[in-house]
Amino acid sequence: MNEFTTLLVAKSNSSLAKILKSRYLVHANEAVVAFSLTIRPDVILIDCDTCGAEPFVLCRELRTHPELDAACVVLLSKILNRPCDRAHALRCGASELLSLDSDLDQLRPTLLSIMNQARMSLPLTGSEFHLLEAEYYQECHSYLLSTCNRRMEDAAETRNEANQEGQLRRRLEAKLNHAGRLESVGTVTAAIADDFKNILTGIIGFAESGIHLADAPSSCTKRFDSILKCTRRASHLVGSILDFSRQQERPHEPFDLTEAISETLGTLRASVPPSVQKTENQAVPQGKGERILFVDDEEVLGLVISESLSSLGYQATFAPTPEVALAKHRTERFDVVITDLSMPRMNGMELARSLWNTKPQQRVILTTGHAGKLTPEAVYALGFSGLLLKPFKTASLANLLQKTLT
Repeated sequence: MNEFTTLLVAKSNSSLAKILKSRYLVHANEAVVAFSLTIRPDVILIDCDTCGAEPFVLCRELRTHPELDAACVVLLSKILNRPCDRAHALRCGASELLSLDSDLDQLRPTLLSIMNQARMSLPLTGSEFHLLEAEYYQECHSYLLSTCNRRMEDAAETRNEANQEGQLRRRLEAKLNHAGRLESVGTVTAAIADDFKNILTGIIGFAESGIHLADAPSSCTKRFDSILKCTRRASHLVGSILDFSRQQERPHEPFDLTEAISETLGTLRASVPPSVQKTENQAVPQGKGERILFVDDEEVLGLVISESLSSLGYQATFAPTPEVALAKHRTERFDVVITDLSMPRMNGMELARSLWNTKPQQRVILTTGHAGKLTPEAVYALGFSGLLLKPFKTASLANLLQKTLT
């Protein structure tokens, strides 16, 4: 391969200086043209990225000197890699524009080939050059404009996507907040409904006690029947409110035909003969002196349920707190314990576990005004003898106690 004199126009730390080991290395300044005229190099390599000057202007200035017509001027760059850049470099008098991303080991044979081709080419006239230069800058302007427009469109699209994501996030947060409020409303509603069912249970108990008074006048009996009707309507209304607050359908439950008949007979009490009333009273199962412990934090319920149990033939004991119930249970024997589910400090399930720790065979009935997902099958699986939903009538209490004791 023939040797040729090379002038490298670049910074001293340029990768080309290390790879080519050029004989001459000049940083771009006013001395580049003068130095070129002095040494008359075969090849002038201009590193466009590090030369410190506008490479096209430098190339044009070199071509204004006839003494350098035989020199091969090659521009090298990692940035100027478009076809229009190469075309403009050639118009400015460069023999070639090479990419620095290519294999530099092949640079010397490539330069020889470029030199041979350059000697065969004719330089452009001044008018031709200026015309083509204007086209190049127009092309560069169009390219920059299209690039800016594309990036602005990308930025607008990104901004729109961000706005949509923000709107979606705000809608999801609003739905979550709404769901949280609904859950809070459901919790409060369930607590209020539980208290209201406790009240209804007391009203039902006192009304039934009034109906069964032997010396009660018929006018009072009719009024007590009306009270029972109102409590049944109130109970159904509370159940509907709970179903709505939980956003779920009421599960299908077994129908208590005995209780339905009892309620119907109670409605017709004023128009049926005494013999039928006697038959109804006999239909309610009676106790045989069994001892029943009733646990509830509502003292009014304790009073009315104790009276109902006594009227059914049971020995009733009332405990207003789980702690009192445990104390009585340690010193007395009870055939059945009836406990409310929702109580402060200790709920009904915790009380039942404490009772079973001392007396594993103890029969326990769970009562509540807010069963939630609790079913009779579920409480049986937990060890309870039955589930009594508030508000309940004396007949329902009697039937469940008879079933538990047999």
